[in-house]
Amino acid sequence: MNKNTFSENNIQEDDEINLRSLVEVCLRNKLLISFITLIATLTSIFITLKQKSIYQGSFKIVVEEKGKNLNKSSNSLLMSTLLPSKNGDKSQEFILKSPSVLKPIYKYTKNQYILRGEKIENLSYEKWATKVLEIKFEDGTNILNIKFKDQDKKLIIDTLNLIKDRYQSYSKRDREKELINTKDYLKEQQIKLKSNFIASLKTLNEFSIQNGLGDIDGFVSLGNENIDFNTSKLIRDFTQNKSTNTYNLDFSESNLGNKKAGQRFANQFKLLEEYEALYLDLSSKLTEESQTLYDLKIKIDNLRSSLKRPNAILVKYKELLKVSSRDEKFLNIIENELMSTRLEIAKQQDPWELISEPTLADNRVSPNRTRTVLITFTLSLLLAFLLAAYKEKKSGLIYTFDELKKSVEAKFLESIISGSNLLNLKIIESFNYNYSDQKELNKLGLIVCSNYSQDKDYIQEVLKLNKNKNILITDFDNEDKLQDFENLAIILSIKNVSVKDIMLLNKYLNIYEKKVIGWFYLDKETILD
Repeated sequence: MNKNTFSENNIQEDDEINLRSLVEVCLRNKLLISFITLIATLTSIFITLKQKSIYQGSFKIVVEEKGKNLNKSSNSLLMSTLLPSKNGDKSQEFILKSPSVLKPIYKYTKNQYILRGEKIENLSYEKWATKVLEIKFEDGTNILNIKFKDQDKKLIIDTLNLIKDRYQSYSKRDREKELINTKDYLKEQQIKLKSNFIASLKTLNEFSIQNGLGDIDGFVSLGNENIDFNTSKLIRDFTQNKSTNTYNLDFSESNLGNKKAGQRFANQFKLLEEYEALYLDLSSKLTEESQTLYDLKIKIDNLRSSLKRPNAILVKYKELLKVSSRDEKFLNIIENELMSTRLEIAKQQDPWELISEPTLADNRVSPNRTRTVLITFTLSLLLAFLLAAYKEKKSGLIYTFDELKKSVEAKFLESIISGSNLLNLKIIESFNYNYSDQKELNKLGLIVCSNYSQDKDYIQEVLKLNKNKNILITDFDNEDKLQDFENLAIILSIKNVSVKDIMLLNKYLNIYEKKVIGWFYLDKETILD
């Protein structure tokens, strides 16, 4: 607990020292810092006053989904697979920013810039759109927000109105173009499907005529569900009874879908029944070697062989009927969609709806003088401080007591406050007495390390009060005289003391390490009341 408290106190003390050091740097260089900050701030004010005011206008428009009126029929799922997919909002945003849409607006504003004397030779469309124009969808909506900046308020409104008209015109043109493309696509599909339907219907009719499965004139009607049902029944009845000698199949008009699809085979079955009945009757009267029975047997076998084909014929007939019906159904779908698209083209298309008319913002967007001046003031103050700190670092001088205390390789004894002569003498005498082996006429040599002669003169005044004359001023240059002193003490101040001076002092301290008891700090800034 105590260890943590000690660490926290050290951290707080270090923070206080660092903060105090920063403040002291500012105070020592207040003229330099103030000058740089003032000049930079006044310059920024002057520049912003010379800059032209830039204003901004805006409007909002609803960008409706393209082709929203298409594919309203029950076959929309089919058409959605046939038609191309729609672009997303991001793609639409890029399109609406592109030169293909806004190039006329760019040319108009460029001409206005030239008329008011601006040099815009290097103003490309991309630079213009990036610098003065902002087009963006609001998040999660299809609302497009358009903003335009310029120094001329009238040009802002005129340009926004041109963009508005351009977008509304583009919205109609784009939708009409899509409808026309859809119509052309449907017409192309109609031609293909109609050709397929005619071909499949022709094949079905020819097959029906060849096999006697249609009306008397051979024409087959499509779309009658009874045809498929009764044809399947005909196949099932024939399959169930083909292995027997009895063919009780119903070839009535209702069973054949009122089309007499099996009239040819009905006659053959009837003739087979007559031959079999006759054969049965004659076999009871004639012998097996009879030529009549032999010829009748051949006819019965031939008829049975020929009647094996109806199953394959009816299956083929149903397949051709299914293909022809499917082609007719697809053709009807395409023709209905084509009619719907033509109706959409005939309708008057409404342009995109405006949410807000082009308006100007109340305040200018640039220059923001207050913000610019505050930023300049802050940056210039920081720069001036760094410059002052660098200047002090470059000078090599020691400016603080803490820095001096860390640099001197000797024990710090006490501070001597300038102006309190008697108190200062008592302090020096007390250390002389404490560090002396001879408690009477011991001698203490004071070495005043200062570039100011006034400091040495002040110490002389203090020592005049010393009646025993056992404390004298000396210096490192007089080596013979230094031998007369039992102890040595250094007196330092931070006025015009450099790092090099302290390095030289430390070398002397190492030489006279046994004699030097420590050093006093001459405080000339503190004033005692």
